[in-house]
Amino acid sequence: MPSVLWYSTNIRMYALAALFISCELFFIYQFETLGNFSFIICATIFAGAAAWTHYFAAVSAGLLLMFFWLYALHTRHYNKVGAYTIAGIGLIVLFIPWLTIAYSQLKSVHGSYWIKNSLYDYIGSFYYVHLTDIVGLHAFSILAVLFLVVLIFVLINGIKLLDNSAFNLYFMAISGTMIGTIGLGFLISVLMRPIFVPRYVYPIFFPFICFSMPLIKLYFQQQPRFGGKALIALATLGVLINTAKGVHGLKEDVTAVRTVNIDKSFKTAVKCNHDTDAQTLFLAYCLPKHRITTTQYKIRTRTVQSEKLFDKTFPNVVTHK
Repeated sequence: MPSVLWYSTNIRMYALAALFISCELFFIYQFETLGNFSFIICATIFAGAAAWTHYFAAVSAGLLLMFFWLYALHTRHYNKVGAYTIAGIGLIVLFIPWLTIAYSQLKSVHGSYWIKNSLYDYIGSFYYVHLTDIVGLHAFSILAVLFLVVLIFVLINGIKLLDNSAFNLYFMAISGTMIGTIGLGFLISVLMRPIFVPRYVYPIFFPFICFSMPLIKLYFQQQPRFGGKALIALATLGVLINTAKGVHGLKEDVTAVRTVNIDKSFKTAVKCNHDTDAQTLFLAYCLPKHRITTTQYKIRTRTVQSEKLFDKTFPNVVTHK
């Protein structure tokens, strides 16, 4: 959760995809409420925009349409079944121009910078690294599971207190879409190779947070028991430590950039003995004609998927065991 939330400020394509998914959901709501077919056309356009923004946003957009297709089938509103069928086909058609680019990018996934080789390391990457640095991977795994259990407990109780069938329908749609996106990401990662990382959830995670807040607020107002205190404690722990460690890491990166910009004494080689990975790679990038030597040999596997890719990406970095 903290890892995904970080991408609400690190805009990139994830916040844009969250906007498109939210617009898709809005027009689905309009269609379900007013029944005007023009709203499903708008929903399809925004679903296509999400698909063009990120692959897993495409997954979320498609699953959202599928949920309401199943709901229309369940409630026997066959005119809506037809509308959502057309929307699904429209989403596929809108994505066709992107398929050649998608294929070329999927072929290059073996050259990943951030996805680990082993499944254990891959699952570990889902835990925010700043907190893991302090309490360790196993301890944070326990905290993460505990936080998830408490959050689910609070949300379920919030749903019972709200007792609003319309709200519950859309909350179920968003939650189901998010779980489906995560599930499909893990399935692909297990069957093929690790490819799914936390930030891919952000487009659907944003509306999930928006819909969760009223439930959490209602729970706190009417049942401020142990669950609420535990939720506050676990969330505060994650936010404070992640923020402190994150700021510290950013300061190190800024220091590395300043070193490159200020130090004019570089000749033909730069020796980095007690540096961070970021500093070494900043130096290598900013000084492509200089040979950068470092004793941090594991930098080759910590920062890039394969040593072969590291040598190709940073040919001027020399590592010594």
